[in-house]
Parts: sequence; structure tokens; C-alpha cells
Amino acid sequence: MDHGRDAFISYSHKRDSALAEGLQRGLHRLARPWTRRQVINVFRDTTSLSANNDLGGSIKRELEHSRYFIYLASPEAAQSRWVREEIEFWIDNRPMDRFLIAVSGGTVAWDTNTRDFDWDATTALPAVLRGKFGTEPLWVDLTRFRESEKLSLRQAEFRDVVATLAAPLHGRTKDALDSEDLRQHRIATRMLRGSVAALSLLLVTSLVAGVFAWQQRGEALVRARRSASQALAARALEIAGTDPRRAAQLALYAEAVQPTGESAQAMARAVAANEGVARHFEAGGDQVSESRGAGMIPLQQRLDQPRRQHPRLLPGLQRGASPRHSIRQVPAAASHPWATERRGPPVQRRRQAAHGGDHLQRDRAVGRARHQADADHRRQ
Repeated sequence: MDHGRDAFISYSHKRDSALAEGLQRGLHRLARPWTRRQVINVFRDTTSLSANNDLGGSIKRELEHSRYFIYLASPEAAQSRWVREEIEFWIDNRPMDRFLIAVSGGTVAWDTNTRDFDWDATTALPAVLRGKFGTEPLWVDLTRFRESEKLSLRQAEFRDVVATLAAPLHGRTKDALDSEDLRQHRIATRMLRGSVAALSLLLVTSLVAGVFAWQQRGEALVRARRSASQALAARALEIAGTDPRRAAQLALYAEAVQPTGESAQAMARAVAANEGVARHFEAGGDQVSESRGAGMIPLQQRLDQPRRQHPRLLPGLQRGASPRHSIRQVPAAASHPWATERRGPPVQRRRQAAHGGDHLQRDRAVGRARHQADADHRRQ
């Protein structure tokens, strides 16, 4: 006969539901390899039966395909009609040497003289079992676990009881089954530690790879900026002769993106290309006048002109340009916006430098006339 179940648990739903659930879980997990969900298949009506309109027929089919019958003995189970019918079916159709008893309440006493239970002292067995055993059957005591809220194989006493009931289901002795359970537990522990170590190594590798990728990203950005700066500088050098203003803008962009040797060269070339822009000095050095065109006199020549006409203007120009000077860009309205200026000397000397010797001679003449007028007035 094909046996689909290794064991069938019969119990009182009113009193032993939690105990039956813990027992089923313990039987499934004991000596279970870590690669398998369960080794043996234990039936319990609450978890194994599907909804149908023939409950009694389903129970009987499960009993027919079960190798062992585990009876959770208690006074409540002995009085249950369903439990009594399940036991009667097993007595009529299955061998009694595979009838296992787990006492959860009440008492069970064996009379060696009559080779039967002492029915005067026994309260946990139904009367249908009277005279059904030729020898004393195997039973275990579960009364101390009846009130436990959570049953686990980590509890040594509960594990020992489960191993006693599971040994015949596995076809092994209790000691062999216990050794197998310990071996499987060690294997599972090693696998767990190995998995944790592998995950830790993977995490460290991922972090290192992330840091390396971040560094590579930074280097890639630096290279991209350098390439962009070099490209802008190259373009500025290329058009410096034909479009100085545009070349100056590109040189500035290149320097802003990434200062490089090429950007510095482009800046110098742009300044040289815009050297003809007029530069004017005004009071305070805070304003720069507009350019008068690309054809105006270069700055150095303009500064040299008053020196040739009147040497006394040179110290004044030097004193005016030395204390405060800055590079300023000419407004966009100028013909050459790349022109730069230095803050200049005082207003009077700047005017003298701008207008030349004619204004100087006129001022001296006016001064001499005033001096002569004052002298005539004193004589009178």
C-alpha cells in the first residue's frame, strides 16, 4: 500500500490544539537537512485538510495512507467522538504495533498481570482500546508541556520527547536520530556562517568598487574639463588674428573651465591681439572711458608723449599709477572690450598728458599774467 503520510495526529481540539501544533512542527524539523523543507510528513487536520463536504471520508483516507497513529491522550480526547471514531478505524484497518501514545493529560497505567491497561486508574484512554494491545505500547509524557506558550526543539526535554516519537517514523534508533540531528545542525551552522562571510566580503567589495568608481568619476571630470579648456584655448589661438574679441572671450572661458598652460597661452595671445585698444585714465581710477577705435595710439606711446613734451610730468604719472592700480575690462559698448586699464594719476596731470604742450603753455601764460597784475597792484 502506498503510504502518503508518515504519521496521523489525533487530539482534542478543545484542549490540545497548541500542543499538537508544536509536536507536528518538532517532528518535521528534527534531523531535517538544511536543503529540504521536511523529511517526514505528519498529518494534522487543521493544517492538512482542505475544505470539502465529506470530512469523515477525508479523515479515513488520510488514516489509510498513514504509517503511524499518534494519539494525544487526555480525558478530553477520550470523550471526543471524532477521536474515538479515528481510533476505531485504525483498530479495524491498521496494525496496532504502530499506535503511539503521547499523554498530554490524565493518567495511563499498565497492568502487567492482565497485560492490559489498568482501566480503573487510566483516564486518558477511550474504552475502545480495551484488550487491543498484547504488549505494553510505547507512550511518552507531554503533560509538562501542555501549558507552554511556545514549544521549540531548543528545549532539551521537549526535544527528547519528540526524538522518542520520531525515531520509529525515521526507521532509526533514538540515538542515531539524535546524532543525525546534531550533524545537520552543524552543517546548517557552517553554511550560515559561510553565507554571512560571503555576504560580508561582497559588501566590502561593493564598497571598494564604489569608492574606486567615485575616484574614477572625479578623474574623468577633471580630464573632461581639461580637454574642454584645451579645445577652447586652441580655438582662441586659431581666431586671434581675425577676431580678437571672440578670441578673448574663448580664452576667458578656457581659463574659467580649467586653468592650463594652453589657456594661459591663449590669454596672452588675446591680450596681444587687442593691444591697439585705447586706454584712458580718469579721476579715482574707478571708471574706464570707452574706446575711440582700433586705430588709436597705443597706450605706451600715449604715456611717452607728455614725457617728451614736459619731463616734469613723469614723476607725477609714476606716483599716480603706483599706489593703486587694477586691471579693468572696458564696457561692451567699446570697440575693443578686451582692453585693460591701470588706474592713473591725478586729474590735472592726466589732462596735461591728454592735451599735450598747448594747454601747458596756456596755463603758464595765464599764471604769468596774474603774477604781473598782482605786482602792479602792489606798486600802486
